[in-house]
Amino acid sequence: MRAWFWGTVAAYVVVWAYAAAVLPSRVPVHFGPLGDADRFASRTEALVSLGVVGVGTALLFVLTDLLLTRGDMSMLNIPHKPWWSATAARRDRARTLMRDDMHLFAAATMLLLILVQASTVLAAQADEPRLGWGFFVAFFAYLVFTGVWVVRMYRAYHPRRHPDLEQDT
Repeated sequence: MRAWFWGTVAAYVVVWAYAAAVLPSRVPVHFGPLGDADRFASRTEALVSLGVVGVGTALLFVLTDLLLTRGDMSMLNIPHKPWWSATAARRDRARTLMRDDMHLFAAATMLLLILVQASTVLAAQADEPRLGWGFFVAFFAYLVFTGVWVVRMYRAYHPRRHPDLEQDT
């Protein structure tokens, strides 16, 4: 999962570099509910904004990974926390599960941001700048993924799913 995250970070950088090469001087940076561009910015402002969002999001997930690796379990919100915190083996398993889950969510989020960049480039190059239907389908897919991910994550942390740790007291 970690490789997926770093792969999407690298892809984000590649798409950003492509945007830097092809964006016109006037770039749509905000779109209304139907996908029509309703705010424009300079090429420089658009690239800085896209760069800050991408780097900031990647750093947030890197810091989350560090917290999951080295942080105190009391700082983490996890279902059945007393059970997971009871032994070293359980704490180690919880950290591994949480890191894998966060890497998957981080990769999905970076994919969404890649989509935002690509959609911005396409809209900037169109005669009438607007988001295509593909953006909305992909955004909806991200929302569905997030819902499924939360439910799956919650269920995965139930102690009965880890019988090998039951006797570990």
